[in-house]
Amino acid sequence: ATLGMQLHASPVISKALASMVAEVQAASAHITDARDANPALKQSYNALMTRAAAVRGKPLLYPYIGSGLGTGPLVELADGSVKWAMLCGIGVHFFGHSDPDLTEAALRGGIDDTVKHGNLVSNFEAYQFGETLLTEARKHSPLPHAYVSTSGAMANENALKVCFHRLYQRHAEVADPAKLLANFAPTPRVLAFKDCFMGRSAMMYSIGDNHAGREGLPNVAQVDYMPFWDEAAAERMGPGAQGKKRFIDMCLWHLEQYVDRFPGAHACFIFELVQGEGGFNVGDRDYFKALMDYCKAKKIAVWDDEIQTFGRTP
Repeated sequence: ATLGMQLHASPVISKALASMVAEVQAASAHITDARDANPALKQSYNALMTRAAAVRGKPLLYPYIGSGLGTGPLVELADGSVKWAMLCGIGVHFFGHSDPDLTEAALRGGIDDTVKHGNLVSNFEAYQFGETLLTEARKHSPLPHAYVSTSGAMANENALKVCFHRLYQRHAEVADPAKLLANFAPTPRVLAFKDCFMGRSAMMYSIGDNHAGREGLPNVAQVDYMPFWDEAAAERMGPGAQGKKRFIDMCLWHLEQYVDRFPGAHACFIFELVQGEGGFNVGDRDYFKALMDYCKAKKIAVWDDEIQTFGRTP
């Protein structure tokens, strides 16, 4: 065994980790419900808020500075108060506060020679995590690969690169290479749903359907927006299956207009199966499938962003 393998298998390390996790659990067990702030901590908490605002350059969006301890959806702030954390389920809060499994994993990861597993230099844990994702996905999917990214926005940036590469490759395959640049120099376009949210990089904000988030930023993506599934609108078009079909046909016609207007220019259609930023809008399988089938027939890449569905829905 390598020295690193011996270290990670050390019973001394395992015992120390178990002791630390138990200590965290013992502390978080005292957090059982919401409570008011400790008046004695008001001055120090306000001082922390002032320091945080000075570093950031403007006041915090919420008067929130955590103490570093919580339990599930309950979190303690640095003023001694305990809040119900309604952001549980978003990003790193998916498993709740002070989760013992994540605490142990973070502590165990901390004894590695580096806490970053990058694209060029990495230990095997990143690939092992990818194997875990693929094992779960393959229960219902032929998904062949997994790439672990540092954030949702970066994952989306990588997905968009793949879609752009695919678009140019497709045109290169059907064109005379000697005339490719002369005949084909489009600005790649993206199809997306109304009220979508993609992330906070310049490109992702440009795709996201939120004008307030784009104010003062350059438009770096050409986007055509499609209606999201609207059950109420379908019901207005007719009873049951009839109204649903009419709504789907209407949206397919809408999609065809974009594709006909910009032939060969769409790199992908981004699907949020459940929208969060747009108001927790839940999609419909038949609607999505009709749009995806059309995209596949037109060789437009289908790109799913399952930030609201992965691990949250059946």
